Amino acid sequence: MARLVDIGTGSGCVAVTLAVEVAACDVFATDLSRGALRTAQANALEHGVEERLRLVQADLLEGLAGEWDVLCANLPYLPSARLGRLAAVDREPVMALDGGVGGMALTRRLIQSLGSCLAIGGLALLEIDEGHGAHLSALALNTITSGAVEVVHDLSRLERLLVIRRGSAHEA
Repeated sequence: MARLVDIGTGSGCVAVTLAVEVAACDVFATDLSRGALRTAQANALEHGVEERLRLVQADLLEGLAGEWDVLCANLPYLPSARLGRLAAVDREPVMALDGGVGGMALTRRLIQSLGSCLAIGGLALLEIDEGHGAHLSALALNTITSGAVEVVHDLSRLERLLVIRRGSAHEA
């Protein structure tokens, strides 16, 4: 059975959707915020997947053992200095937006852990900010043995998604 994890799940929209759409999987979701996890739990209940979704209060993957077939994350990626100029700050908790000085603090930490937690043949999907693609791609390629990395652009042609694939054992 495939193991999927949504890191920084927030309301749980990605994790709940995975549990609804992919029957043959174990879905985990982590977040630091108890409030976010309560919202994710309510959404799981509403969609009838509460038995198939395991919610864990954790910093990234802290306390979760094993390797993941699919890992997705929409971590805070905005540079701290940009927060004051965004309307979203009025609607979202700052901890859900603030990615530190350069905006990559949490994403860098997560990528550095992928070598030990992404399964052979596994896939990581990480939402990123414009301008982060080259740096985070290089970090991922240095972290994952026989990995492949792609930066996907959104409809405005901005860097938005870092796709990391871990190669098979015979490629290492």
